[in-house]
Amino acid sequence: MPQPTVLLLARADLSPVDTEFTTGPIDAHDSFDNERRTAFIDDQGIAAGLVHFGTSLSVAAYPYTEMLVMHRGSVTLTSGAESLTIKTGESAVIGRGTQVRIDAQPD
Repeated sequence: MPQPTVLLLARADLSPVDTEFTTGPIDAHDSFDNERRTAFIDDQGIAAGLVHFGTSLSVAAYPYTEMLVMHRGSVTLTSGAESLTIKTGESAVIGRGTQVRIDAQPD
């Protein structure tokens, strides 16, 4: 059984972390493309990392189940007639296959 691993992805004061990241998409379906920085990915598709994103994006069917935790700024997620805005310190989950529009408002 693998040993537990702790990765520090970001600090509250925004100071740099020592964690190594790989820039680029997780795979060919990654909507965030080169905005994504991945610190960990395993053979089952579990990944951890950061996305630096400051624009809008519409996705017909989101390719993963992904949890977003806002470190800075805010993002509005819209699916159909429903919208949810999350701000620094808040989180949301986008379900795989969801039609979603992502509107980021950086600090």
